Amino acid sequence: MNTQIASRDFQVALVTGGGTGIGAAISETLLTSDWHVAIVQDRESDLEAARARFQGFDARVVYILADLAVAQECTDAIRRCAKLLGRLDALINNAGITGPTAGGPIFEYTDDAFSRLIEVNLKAPYRLAREAGFIMRDARRGGVIINIGSVASFVTLYEGTAYSAAKSGLLGLTKGLALELAPYQIRVILVAPGDIDTPTSSGGAFVKERRSHPWYRPVPLGRRGRPEDVAATVKFLLSPQAAYITGSAVVVDGGFLSY
Repeated sequence: MNTQIASRDFQVALVTGGGTGIGAAISETLLTSDWHVAIVQDRESDLEAARARFQGFDARVVYILADLAVAQECTDAIRRCAKLLGRLDALINNAGITGPTAGGPIFEYTDDAFSRLIEVNLKAPYRLAREAGFIMRDARRGGVIINIGSVASFVTLYEGTAYSAAKSGLLGLTKGLALELAPYQIRVILVAPGDIDTPTSSGGAFVKERRSHPWYRPVPLGRRGRPEDVAATVKFLLSPQAAYITGSAVVVDGGFLSY
């Protein structure tokens, strides 16, 4: 799609990883709430699946292919969103390396794996937020940046040292951005999900092994989280009712961090 499709009567959000897992739930929640949404994925197959899922919203959604481990592609994704949809009101930094490839014993986790994880899970949100910040600042309408962190932003996960390092770094990034962007009425918040039932976190030997380890503990509310639980939180934080929230972390974990 090469023409602007957004009306100034609507707000526009860019959601990285917006076609799968938690990101897809966020995209769907926003689209059903009259937002325009740019969905960013790093695989064409995921974009095709998103097109099929959101075909009823064709007039209000665009799809962007980008490898967020590449700095220029982060910049291009933000600029393409603003060009196609006419504006940018919210950035949801949701994409990240998760599941088995995000963890492993320290003596087996390679430098290359660690470097790519940091590029995608920490550097990309920084680069995307910086470029979005330019656009929001110059538009003088304010805006919201939401970083999807994890309970690993606060506690380490078993054999998840690299992942925990990136997600705790995302918490620091959130606080720093909140301070720098506050003069422009741009709010920045971290949303920290716990154990959420998504394709990358369900099934397989990795999950069975993790849950049999002494480190694992049950969730007080007695169930796994759903992507919709996170999406509902994001929707609230984008709303006027959350206008005085910035620089904070909102935990969506069913009580996991309570003990």
